[in-house]
Amino acid sequence: MATAVVPFIRVTAQPNTESRRVALAWGIVAAVIITVLLGLGWLLGSGGKILMVKTPSMGQAAPVGSLLVDRPVALSSVRAGDIVTYAVADRPGITYTHRVVGINADSSLTTKGDINGAIDPWPVTSDMLLGSPALIVPGAGWLVTALPVLLLGSLLIWFLTGPFTDKVTRSSLRLAGLALVFSYAAFLYKPFVNLDVLTNVASAGSVEATVVSTGLFPVQVSGPGGAAVTLSSGEVGTLHIHDLAQNGYYQVAANLHLPWTGWVIVAAICAVPLLIAYTIGRNPEGELA
Repeated sequence: MATAVVPFIRVTAQPNTESRRVALAWGIVAAVIITVLLGLGWLLGSGGKILMVKTPSMGQAAPVGSLLVDRPVALSSVRAGDIVTYAVADRPGITYTHRVVGINADSSLTTKGDINGAIDPWPVTSDMLLGSPALIVPGAGWLVTALPVLLLGSLLIWFLTGPFTDKVTRSSLRLAGLALVFSYAAFLYKPFVNLDVLTNVASAGSVEATVVSTGLFPVQVSGPGGAAVTLSSGEVGTLHIHDLAQNGYYQVAANLHLPWTGWVIVAAICAVPLLIAYTIGRNPEGELA
């Protein structure tokens, strides 16, 4: 009788590639956070400031929602055309970031918002000067503002979905929850499409309204009986409105106005949760962690 000889095969444990990927991702996130915190510590320790633009006075140079990274600057080094940040003693808690339009004989600065109709009433002296923006990041201020809602909402979703033992169910609920948190933050702060009315000039049966876009995306602004204007973030436009209500009021509508490439990008971003859900469904062992 022939005897079959089966060679001895040594089986070695293979590393869990999924766990390694997750650990690598969290390691990268931790490294980025540490780097950002160290950079912020250095900036703040050297007298710098981080501010968010909340009014449209600087127009397209620093639209609403921009994040300003200010560095200390000496009054003597400031030139006409520079943008500076200053504070007024009798207005605590308020800072102004405007452009220098003139330097006075006593070396104080005359400043003005780019879209403002008048210069600022305070000559800026050295004790008022806080710094000058070394970096202006449009839109980043919205993210910083929404960060508490995004973080707390995400932690709440993770906590509420923890008891689900099925990985696909847990990941799907987390994905839907995160999309809901993001949507709520967008609804709460309205960073994408928004509008401010700067001035109204009324005449017989019509109004000339000056408006500025304060959202991130381009908008088409229209009023009853007038031609529409297309505005990008921080851009100023004029509406001629001829159809007024009986009490003299009027309505202005701002609608998203993107080129076809912009719509493609928005559609691709909106499709990300769907693609993640599809990937999780194709790989039941995977998990949104």
